[in-house]
Amino acid sequence: MDRVEIIEGLPRDPAWRVLGPVERKEWAVKLIHRMLSKYLDLGKEPDAWESAELAYAITCVSSGYYTAAISSVNLALAPVEERTPHFVGRNPILLRDALYSALVHANTAPMRDGAY
Repeated sequence: MDRVEIIEGLPRDPAWRVLGPVERKEWAVKLIHRMLSKYLDLGKEPDAWESAELAYAITCVSSGYYTAAISSVNLALAPVEERTPHFVGRNPILLRDALYSALVHANTAPMRDGAY
């Protein structure tokens, strides 16, 4: 998957640092949604690595850790040759629809105090 296409427009430091929690959450949700939409466009499901990283990114959104969510999306986009070799095949694959449902839930949940 094209990393540049997915993260297009994402504010970089120092611009990211001045964003408030609402804007950070919007960006995290936007990037996860872009990845899930791309899978749909390609007619494929995420592999074990991608689904684990996206699940963690969604968990981070639910917890108010938006910077960590962005980092996890970036890891999900890692080419196979850059991934940790011992990880392959260790986690179950989460289907695109399950990840999308979790994202919708995380996005509609009230924001937590102290989000960053």
